[in-house]
Amino acid sequence: MIRVLLVDDQDIFRQGLAALLSVREDIEIVGEACNGQERSHSRQNYSLMLF
Repeated sequence: MIRVLLVDDQDIFRQGLAALLSVREDIEIVGEACNGQERSHSRQNYSLMLF
């Protein structure tokens, strides 16, 4: 399982990417962040493979 944290300042882009990735059975979206500071905090809470 590939665990992904989506980070982008554009909400519409994050939503679109989440929709595209959600059809994959081997990818789990564990969270979203709108900036680097939020990402740093979120990353501490997850064991991620990709962000």
